[in-house]
Amino acid sequence: MAYIEHMRTTLNLDGELCQEIEQAASVTKQKKSNLMRMALRTGLGMIVNRSQAPRPEGYFTKAYSRRPAERVHQQNAYMARRLSNVLNDEIALQTMGAVKPGSLDAPKGGQQRTRPVLGLS
Repeated sequence: MAYIEHMRTTLNLDGELCQEIEQAASVTKQKKSNLMRMALRTGLGMIVNRSQAPRPEGYFTKAYSRRPAERVHQQNAYMARRLSNVLNDEIALQTMGAVKPGSLDAPKGGQQRTRPVLGLS
């Protein structure tokens, strides 16, 4: 692999692009050459990614197959805490009389679940 220390080149730019570079240079207070180098560095990765072929099905499964036990334990604890909070909120609402017992249960027969308005159930 060759290392290119300096590469002088000429770019042919259309009028619209020249105006955009002029405007960007006046806003950023950068030299046009620096601005074009930054734009090339920023956009070159996008162009390369766009032209690469998509990865085959299952390409990343090995990378994500092993989950650390500590992370699994933390995720389970987090979900248990969230579920506990939801159940405590439901019990508190029922205790206050804001909702009828069983009104927050899952609907029967494929009906869509609706939340009762507080104090109106």
